Amino acid sequence: MTFKTPVALDSQEIEVSLLIRGSEHCLDQCEILLSLLSEEAYIQQTQDSASIGTHMRHLQDRFQCLFNGLPDRTVDYDARKRDKSIETNMAATRFATVTLKRRLSDLQRHEKQGIEQSVELLVRESVHHASPQVSVSSNLQRELNGLDHPCDPLSRAYGDDWQAVGL
Repeated sequence: MTFKTPVALDSQEIEVSLLIRGSEHCLDQCEILLSLLSEEAYIQQTQDSASIGTHMRHLQDRFQCLFNGLPDRTVDYDARKRDKSIETNMAATRFATVTLKRRLSDLQRHEKQGIEQSVELLVRESVHHASPQVSVSSNLQRELNGLDHPCDPLSRAYGDDWQAVGL
């Protein structure tokens, strides 16, 4: 019986891979949700929350800001497009979701090829609409982890009241 020598994997390499998969899963959930909704339910606002479309647009905007900032290593979350077509048009949302998943796959491929993913990033964002923008140091892992959290965009907005959105 022969044993293979264990390969030591860099914990950052594993972490990035898991975070990318988590982000892909998040976008998979969005696609499933889109397949269950009518156009009317997608744009319907509830008394306590914005529409599902608004939540989807916000999530997609943040992913886009991260990808747009990677080449310069400066991520500006205040530079969101806030594309109204994603809020109101499910076809536009599906297309944007597929595009983001492709970009995550590209990032995963680069990560597997050993391209350095633990680069430091400068992240800019206003923490309150009436306050100035702040800049903080971050890295890809931290930003991917933060993007993964709002992935059940609707459970936060609608809780267990899925009937409010037509499901």
